[in-house]
Amino acid sequence: DAYVLALFLLGLYAGRRRIFHDIPAHLPFIRRVQRWGLGIGIAGNAAFAVGGSFDPSPTSVTQNVGRLCLVVAAPAMTFFYASTVILLTQREIWQRRFAPLAAVGRMALSNYLLQSLICTTIFYSYGLALFGKIRPSLGLLLTTIIFLIQIPLSVWWLRRFQFGPVEWLWRSLTYWQCQPTRVSPCRAQASDSGPAILCRRSGDRHGGLSGERRRGGGRPEADAATTESR
Repeated sequence: DAYVLALFLLGLYAGRRRIFHDIPAHLPFIRRVQRWGLGIGIAGNAAFAVGGSFDPSPTSVTQNVGRLCLVVAAPAMTFFYASTVILLTQREIWQRRFAPLAAVGRMALSNYLLQSLICTTIFYSYGLALFGKIRPSLGLLLTTIIFLIQIPLSVWWLRRFQFGPVEWLWRSLTYWQCQPTRVSPCRAQASDSGPAILCRRSGDRHGGLSGERRRGGGRPEADAATTESR
C-alpha cells in the first residue's frame, strides 16, 4: 500500500533528522508542522464534507475529489495532533500530565491487539454483533472508555514487567532468546518515586564507595589508589 509506505518514509525522515532526539533544536520545524498540519487538515476535511454533500454518488467527480482531499487531510491532522503534544510536553506541568501515556506507547502493539479483541467482540458476529447498530456518539464514548482503561492498565503492567506481553514475545523472537520479564525492585521503586532513585546492591553500606569498588574490580589496591587520589 503506497499510503502506508509514504507514512513509513516520513517516519524514517524524522528519524534521520533525529527530531525526537533533540526536540528543543527542532522546535521551529515542529511549530511549522503544527501550523501546516492544521491548515491542510481543516481544508481537506472541509473539501471532503462539501464534495459529498453535492453528489453522494460513489462515481461523482466531487465525491472522489473530496475523498482524495481526505487522504491528504487525515495524516495532516495526525501531524497537527502529534506536534501539539510535543510542544505541550516542553512544559513541566504537561510532562506530568502526559507521563502515563508513555506507558501506553511502550505497549503499543499489546494495546492495539487488546483494542482489536474488545472491539471485534462487541461489533462482530462472533460476539455482540453491534456493527452498524450504534450511533457514532456512542462509538466515540465506547472507544474513549476503552482507552481510559488501558492507560492505568499499562502503567500497572510496566511497573512489574519490562515489556508488554506481545512486545516481550516479539523481542524474544527477534533475538531468538527468551528475554527477561520482571522489573527489578529498584526500577519498580524508581518508576513510583522518579528517576533519581539509585539502586544499591545488598551488602553495600555506601553507594559511592561500592560503585568505586565495582569500577576497581573489588581489589584492595584499587581502593587504596582511589583513597590516595582523594
